[in-house]
Amino acid sequence: MCIVCQTISVGAAALTGILSIATPEPAVVTPSPTAVSQSAIQPTSIGGTTCKKIGQIRNTSAGSFRCTTVGKRRIWQRSGAPATTTTVALHTDPTISGTESLQDLSACQILDISSDTTMSSGFPRPDWLRSGSGQVEVLVIPVSFSDLPFTTRDVPALRQAYEQTNQYFSEMSYGRAAVRTTFAPESAWVTLDGTLEQNQLINSPPQYDASGIFRKVIDIYSRGASADGYDVVSVVSAYSPLLGLGQALSAGSSKYGTSRSFSGMLILGRTVSSWEVISHELGHAWLGFEDLYLFGGGAPPFGGWDLMSKSGAELSGWSRFLAGWMDPTLIRCAKPGVRSRHFLSPLSSDARVDRPRVLVLALSSYAALVVELRDVGFPYVLVYRVDTSVSHGQGPIRTIGETGKAGVSFTSDSFRLSVAAIQRDGVIIEVVSAIG
Repeated sequence: MCIVCQTISVGAAALTGILSIATPEPAVVTPSPTAVSQSAIQPTSIGGTTCKKIGQIRNTSAGSFRCTTVGKRRIWQRSGAPATTTTVALHTDPTISGTESLQDLSACQILDISSDTTMSSGFPRPDWLRSGSGQVEVLVIPVSFSDLPFTTRDVPALRQAYEQTNQYFSEMSYGRAAVRTTFAPESAWVTLDGTLEQNQLINSPPQYDASGIFRKVIDIYSRGASADGYDVVSVVSAYSPLLGLGQALSAGSSKYGTSRSFSGMLILGRTVSSWEVISHELGHAWLGFEDLYLFGGGAPPFGGWDLMSKSGAELSGWSRFLAGWMDPTLIRCAKPGVRSRHFLSPLSSDARVDRPRVLVLALSSYAALVVELRDVGFPYVLVYRVDTSVSHGQGPIRTIGETGKAGVSFTSDSFRLSVAAIQRDGVIIEVVSAIG
């Protein structure tokens, strides 16, 4: 479990703008029925459709588009501004339901009923966690093995990775959180007896529990230095292609615990300078997030839509809700049994945009449907189901549907969710419950 990430898929190598996510099957974005052109000309958008020759440019009244590779497909992506048009902002649509269609946000804070007491996809959050907001203090302790010494030459890449990790969480939290990293002085670096293999780190099985090594390092470090005052302690090795291990440990004395007041991370081998992996492990050690990929292998049920499903991906709206980064005004908790319409702005909207970003429909005390709008070069609606009865590493969050088109509907748990209108800056979702 990552808690133990024996092999981790690393995403993009650099952090720029909206972070890399696994791009879903694109679709043509249908102009909203409320969009009105001053010239009465309906622009033709080819964004998201298949093209043949990379670099080819096509000019339309909707703008200039370039043939680009996205994932395994070649699609048209906008490269120039569209013709001048005026659109009616969807958030002003008078058919959007008011507060009478909503219930208190607590009704959508579903309980976690899984057997895992250290990681959670529900509420309340595990009691060992510190707040997700504010500044998290991380101490980095380098460790050497007889066949893998850590030297000062290994420090610059590691520092850069933690700086990118801080940038990532600042962006994902809308500026509410920061990661401050302190590197242990060289005199306090730890050396363990034996080789990597003698410490059972080579050819170890999937989901290998290496927490004993973490605790051994902390015991040695504590003989001459203190980790008091830190929220997370990260033990790191030098780079090695022989292994790639990432493991997070909760504070306290659980099976994967540090036996200390702080939580921990063990990052060894080829993953040590990857901000994507560091961020994923902090998702566990700092925020108590569960792994959203399958421990048994196979396609992750939540695709590449969350950091805990694919290292380096954007955090989902539900993860940001769990972390406490979303004001109540950004979440619409819909009443069951009521037909309603909801406007959502893109999840990655600027923090100053005070409009809803996540729609939640509670299905029971432990399950909910969630809707959000992603910007993947064009607006893209994502519908997924959270079920806390599903164990960590077994898929507690699963995609129900995704689309970039208006007029598309998804049905789940007696709800029908329809994309009534979609634009770059928002979407209107219609909810009909008690489907027969």
